[in-house]
Amino acid sequence: MRITLLALLLFNGLSALFGGMVLMAAPDGSIIGLPLSLLSTTPFTDYLIPGIILFTVLGVGSCVGWWLAYRHMLHAVRWSQVIGLATVTWIVVQVIMIQAVDVLHIIYGATGIGMLLLAPKATRSMDNRLT
Repeated sequence: MRITLLALLLFNGLSALFGGMVLMAAPDGSIIGLPLSLLSTTPFTDYLIPGIILFTVLGVGSCVGWWLAYRHMLHAVRWSQVIGLATVTWIVVQVIMIQAVDVLHIIYGATGIGMLLLAPKATRSMDNRLT
C-alpha cells in the first residue's frame, strides 16, 4: 500500500507541477488547448491564478507529501491526507465552477480519494519509527 500511496503522490505532484506551470506560462490556456470560455462561470478571467494554486498547493504539496512518506518522516500520514483532501476539493470546486465533468476530473478525484484512504494504512508500519 505504501508503494501505491507514493505513486499517487508522485503522479499528482508531477502532473500538477506541469499543469500549473503550463497555465502560468500561457494563462490563456493555449498551450494545452483550454479555451477561456471554460472560465465563463467562474470568477477568473484567465488561468493564471488557478495555475499558481495548482502548482503550489497540489504540485509542491504532493511532492512534499511524497518525500515525507518516502523517508518515513513525521507527519507523512497527515500531510498525505491533507493533500488528498485538497485534491478532492480542487476537483469538486472545479466541476461546480465550470459546470462540466471530464474524465480527468474522475481520475484526479479518485487519486485524491486514494491518498485519503491509503495514507493511514500505507504508513501504519511507520508509527514505531515516528515516536
